[in-house]
Amino acid sequence: MIKKSLVLYLLVFMYSCTEQTPLPLSTDENAGEIKTVNFLANEDFTSGPVMGNSGLSRYLYLGNVDGKQCAILMRFDNIPDSSEIISARLELISNDSIIVNTMPFDAVIYKSPQQFESLEVTSEVFPWNSWSEEMARATVSIADTDTVVFDLDKNWVQTWQDSTNNQGLVIATDAMDLARRFGSTSDAAVSPVLNLVYKMEAETENDTVLLVPTADTFIYQDGPELPDGPLYISTIDEYRTILRFDLSNIPDNATINEAELFLSIDSSNSFLTSEGMIINAYRLDDDGNDPFTVAIDSSFSLDSDIGILPGDTTSVFDLSFIVQQWTRQDTSSYDNYGLILFPRVKYNIFARVAFLNPDAEATKVPKLKIHYTIPPSYE
Repeated sequence: MIKKSLVLYLLVFMYSCTEQTPLPLSTDENAGEIKTVNFLANEDFTSGPVMGNSGLSRYLYLGNVDGKQCAILMRFDNIPDSSEIISARLELISNDSIIVNTMPFDAVIYKSPQQFESLEVTSEVFPWNSWSEEMARATVSIADTDTVVFDLDKNWVQTWQDSTNNQGLVIATDAMDLARRFGSTSDAAVSPVLNLVYKMEAETENDTVLLVPTADTFIYQDGPELPDGPLYISTIDEYRTILRFDLSNIPDNATINEAELFLSIDSSNSFLTSEGMIINAYRLDDDGNDPFTVAIDSSFSLDSDIGILPGDTTSVFDLSFIVQQWTRQDTSSYDNYGLILFPRVKYNIFARVAFLNPDAEATKVPKLKIHYTIPPSYE
C-alpha cells in the first residue's frame, strides 16, 4: 500500500508539480480527491529526413522554397494520333508565391533527360541539373495569381505522339530566393493545361483541345541541414518525433478526467505557409527509438489531430483516453511505450514545425498535464 505522502514525494522527484482540490459532494462511486500533475517528458527522439515522393502533391513548386531549389517535371502522352500540330502553349496556373517576389524571374522549359513516372520519381533517382536543352522560356511576374504561359515548339510537341521520343519536360529556374507554386493535376480547377491547336488528316478545319498532364510532380535539391535540438515534424523531407512520459506514480484505479500535452513551437526553425500543417498522434506498440521503424498502432489514433498555423506558439493535444488506458493496467492491455507525432499528409505541402525539447527553459518544455481523481477507497 502506497501512502499519499510517498506519492507526492515521488511526483516532486520527477519534476512534477501537484495541486489538490477536493471534489464537491457526489454520489458517484469515483468521487474522491482530485489531483493535477504536470509530467515532463523522460524520453524524446526525433528523426529524419526521409525523402518522400511528391507525385500526389496539390502543388508544383518552382524556385527556392525553405532552402531547397525546386523544379517541375511534366509529361503529356495524350497528343491526338495522326494529327498535325499547328501550335502549342503550356499554361501553368499560379496558386500563390511562397516568397514575396520583389522582381519577376524567368522559368525555363528543358527537355527531360530521362523517362519518369510521377508516383515513382524522387530527387534521388532524377539527378538534379541533369537537363540542358532549353526549349522555351517565360516570365513569372510579381502577381501571385497570374497564369504563366510558354509557347512551345510545335515540331517538338509533334514528336510526343511517339512515346519513345516523349520523355517529358523539366521546368526550372536559376532565380535565387524566389519561388512560385502552381496547381497540379490533383486539382482539376488549377491543373496545368496544354492548349493544343491541331488538324487531323483529310480535315480542312483546325481543332483545339486542352490536355492535362499524364504525369506531373516536382523534385528538389537538398537544402541546408536543420539545427540539432528541436523536435521536428515535417512534410516533403519527412521528420517524426517520439515522446514518452513515466506515469507509473498515478494510482491504477485513478480516473483520468483530462490529460493534455503542451508543446511549445520554435518559430525560428519552423516553416509554415498559410495552410499550416496537421499532425497525427498515435500510440506506440514497442519501445523502439527510431520514429521510422518503431511499431505503431495505426488502428488507434489518439483523436488529437492538431492544426498548426503560422504565428502559433503552442500546440495542445488531448490525450485523455490513452492516458486512462496507460494508467489502468488492471483493465487495459495498452503498455505505455509513448506516442509518435508525424504529419497527416507528408507529400501535400512544404511544411515543418519545430517543438522545443526537454532541455528548453522550464516554461516551454514538453509537458503532459493530467487531472485525475483518486477514489475514496484508495489508501
